[in-house]
Amino acid sequence: MNNLERLRSENPLIVCYTNDVVKNFTANGLLSLGASPAMSEAPEE
Repeated sequence: MNNLERLRSENPLIVCYTNDVVKNFTANGLLSLGASPAMSEAPEE
């Protein structure tokens, strides 16, 4: 099993701390790879 297949089968939650300009781009990229992005704005989340 290669890394991409493993990523898609495990569907990991990825917590992203990024600026507002690239949030949508980053989320769409992670979704296309099979991950579940969480775009947090506060460390408490």
